[in-house]
Amino acid sequence: MEENFCSISLYLYGDNISHDEVSKLLGLSPTRVRSRGDVRVTSSGSKVVQKIGLWEYRKRIYTNEISSRAADFIAGINHSKVVGQAGIEKAELDVFVPLGEGDDQNGFSFELHAGLLATLSVLGFDVIITAR
Repeated sequence: MEENFCSISLYLYGDNISHDEVSKLLGLSPTRVRSRGDVRVTSSGSKVVQKIGLWEYRKRIYTNEISSRAADFIAGINHSKVVGQAGIEKAELDVFVPLGEGDDQNGFSFELHAGLLATLSVLGFDVIITAR
């Protein structure tokens, strides 16, 4: 990823997750889905069996948009809780900020306001932040 860019994603997991119902629930089309038991071949040629269903929505954004985009992601959810709906057992809001080699960037910062955190909590989302 280029400088000042990161990715923000919603990951929803469940053994019996319904991809279509999740898309309706969130008002978003996934960027990737996998069902439990799906078999895929990795780039090294190994076969991997999907242990749990996955619904993913990922967006590449500027780092200064993290808070507003996170709010946009959940704005379309019309239910009081996501976990427990449509086969969803676990929900994550994931922010990944790549730090380039040789970068003199020692870190980054962003703010998730209390209202957004409260909404994520009520909906059942964990927040995962990774910088590397």
